[in-house]
Amino acid sequence: MEQYNSEKLQLESVSAKHVQVLSEFMSSYSRLRLLHEKTGNLRKLLLETEKEMASCEAEALELGASCREVAGEMAEAQNRMQVMAAILGDEVELLKQKEFVGRKRRRC
Repeated sequence: MEQYNSEKLQLESVSAKHVQVLSEFMSSYSRLRLLHEKTGNLRKLLLETEKEMASCEAEALELGASCREVAGEMAEAQNRMQVMAAILGDEVELLKQKEFVGRKRRRC
């Protein structure tokens, strides 16, 4: 009978240990499943972000090219304005000279 009681205590101890280890295993497995799910979501997010980044890079390149083109057009327009300002300055100077000569003639 003593051996039976000893075996019974041993079985109860092993059974309790089994319940504890099984509980820890299930908890660990649940965490593993959640981590797999989280990893999948992060991969999807990374893929979406990479696509968005590629689109943004393409847009930035296109806008950079447009900006350079407009800057060239602006430089040309500024040069034309400087030429026109010089021409107008010359014309104003000629008009002033003509007016000055006309006033001199009237005085004489």
